Amino acid sequence: MILLMAGCAPKNDADDAMDADSAAVVQAGQDLDSRMDRRMEEVNQDIQQLDAKLATLPEEAREEVREALEDAREKRDRISVLRDTLRQSADEGVIAEAREDLAEEYRELDRLLTKAHLEAAETKEEFRAELNDEMTELDRRIERMELQRPNINAPELEGFEREVSSLKDEREAFRQRMNELDNATEEGWRDLKRNLSEGWDKVEQAYYDIDVPEELEVHF
Repeated sequence: MILLMAGCAPKNDADDAMDADSAAVVQAGQDLDSRMDRRMEEVNQDIQQLDAKLATLPEEAREEVREALEDAREKRDRISVLRDTLRQSADEGVIAEAREDLAEEYRELDRLLTKAHLEAAETKEEFRAELNDEMTELDRRIERMELQRPNINAPELEGFEREVSSLKDEREAFRQRMNELDNATEEGWRDLKRNLSEGWDKVEQAYYDIDVPEELEVHF
């Protein structure tokens, strides 16, 4: 051990800085992997919960939820493959492509599960609670997205600010639309259900359409 160390050049400040940067990258990767682990646990719980509820749903809703769950399982399996690629590859190009694909697959998975949860809501208050949960999650993601401001190139920053502002306007407009549930009867609220579900999907799409660096980190 002494002989091996004696043959090494002394480390300088630049080496220390590189080591610190490398350690930070490794730690960031491990943190992201842990967050994705937690998310997949939530996904599995969601799928199990919705599976258990299928038998209680009206036929039309049951079929829509079942189809969404089948697609969600496919996305979940695809994500597992991409995460293995991310862990095992040392090729920067492969890693970058896997990260982009992961972001896309997570987007679609979340939209499928949201659709299933909203469709499976059997009462007005259950439906409202699902929408409120989605709104809270969107608020969190917007906050994380705005933390990426320093990483956005100056020529693109104005467009980013405009898109985020537009998204916030859409979010508030949707929040106002949710008030329509207040005066809806327990029978009549179902007429609002599909319109509000489709409206929420458009709000989510507006969020996903915003181009932001490090999308995976923002997503989690």
